[in-house]
Amino acid sequence: MSEYKPPRWHYELGKTGKGYNLKLLSIDEVFLSGDLLKLWIKPSSAVDNKMSYKPLVYSKDYEKLWLYCNRLIDNIKNLDPDDVTEHDMDALNTAINRIFSDTGWREMKKKFRQQDKRLRKVRIDLSASIATSLNEFKQQQGLATYDESIDELLSFFKYHSENSEVTDDQ
Repeated sequence: MSEYKPPRWHYELGKTGKGYNLKLLSIDEVFLSGDLLKLWIKPSSAVDNKMSYKPLVYSKDYEKLWLYCNRLIDNIKNLDPDDVTEHDMDALNTAINRIFSDTGWREMKKKFRQQDKRLRKVRIDLSASIATSLNEFKQQQGLATYDESIDELLSFFKYHSENSEVTDDQ
């Protein structure tokens, strides 16, 4: 089921607004950000940020929907991504569309992207002198980012390591 295409967000009053049309959750997003989503669908989360939620969240019926969403997220995350059914994803996406306002869902998607970015990045602690040297190297080589600088240094190291083995063997 990894070919699940997340449906489009159903905008309030049918208006799409300007710019990028939002999508609902993909399977990958549930696995990556399901726990974050569970925090934000808690009834207590809606108290501080009323603009992000639809009026349903403030009704007595919301607790059932909240528990249902939690179970769906947990069930989906306990499966292999290829075993997730379209029915479960559609049910979760329909519930999500009932909970968040257009503004709220836009904010949630932003939080998902930030979380994904944080999980893909690694932070390395460097001493001040190494950081200064790396910055000087970056400027001398005309490189735009520290990633490019480190990649350049690693390529240089790899090239010389491979070539020194050839000369050592001869």
